[in-house]
Amino acid sequence: SLWGGWMFPSDSSLALVLPEGESPEDVSAWLARVGLGGTSLVALEGGMKAWMALGLPYDTFETMSVHEVRQSFPTEAMQLLDVRQPSEWDQGYIRGADYMFLPEIPQRFGELDKEKPVIVYCGSGYRASIAVSLLRRGGIDARTVPGSYGAWLAAGYPIEKPAQAKRASDTVRP
Repeated sequence: SLWGGWMFPSDSSLALVLPEGESPEDVSAWLARVGLGGTSLVALEGGMKAWMALGLPYDTFETMSVHEVRQSFPTEAMQLLDVRQPSEWDQGYIRGADYMFLPEIPQRFGELDKEKPVIVYCGSGYRASIAVSLLRRGGIDARTVPGSYGAWLAAGYPIEKPAQAKRASDTVRP
C-alpha cells in the first residue's frame, strides 16, 4: 500500500491481481490508509494462474543474478539502476549504478537510454519489480536482479559510498 500511495493519484481506479487466498477487502483497507480509499477496485479471481489458463496475453522479463551484475558492470552495453530510497543509496550502492527513486520513474524515465537494457535493483527485489513494470510500459527493456542489494551484500561483493550523504528529502543523487 505504501508504494501505491506514492505512485497512484488518489482518484485512481485499480485492478488487483492477488495471490490465492488474499482478500480484496483487506487490500482495499490498506490502500485506504494511504489515501486510495475512494478508488474503484476490481480483483482478478484466481490470480495470474487463472489469467494464463485462459490463454490471455501477459508480459515477462529477464533477470540477472548478482554474480552476472558483478561480472558486467560498469559497462556501456547496459544501464544499472538503483531505485531504493535516497538514504539507502547514501549507505552504499553498486559500482556503475545510476540512481532514480522509484516513485519518480514515471516522470524521469526519459533520462534513461531506451536503446540499452536497464538492470534494476532495490533492497530485496520487490521495488525493482515495480520499476521494471513501469519502465517496460514506457518501452524500455528492463530486467531485475533477484535478491537485489541484499543478495549483493550477502555475496560479499564491494559497494561504493558517496563522499557525503545528502538530505533524505533530496531525491536526486549523482
